[in-house]
Amino acid sequence: MKPFGHRKQAAPQSHFHIKRGDEVAIVSGTQKGKTGKVLRVLRKENRVVIEGINLVKKATRPTQENPQGGFSEREGPVAISNVMLLADYQKRSRRSAKASKTKEGSQA
Repeated sequence: MKPFGHRKQAAPQSHFHIKRGDEVAIVSGTQKGKTGKVLRVLRKENRVVIEGINLVKKATRPTQENPQGGFSEREGPVAISNVMLLADYQKRSRRSAKASKTKEGSQA
């Protein structure tokens, strides 16, 4: 029996449609619709880090520069399957408003 929490490692993709510096939009998830610039591409994990998206709090130890320590916010990785180039995202068709009925009752 496998230990609890064991996950299969995803095979890295051979080709990535997103590169560092690209403007991208989040297609699905809690951050859906937000846009940002790609800071890093994590090829082995099939994930990308996007500026201002998926902010996580990281505990920092006290140092000479920051004697109190505390928490700092930084960007966390997002699955590359949830990301689309901004130009393609703006081009894709959207569902129009529900078809309105005419006076006769048939759909327009």
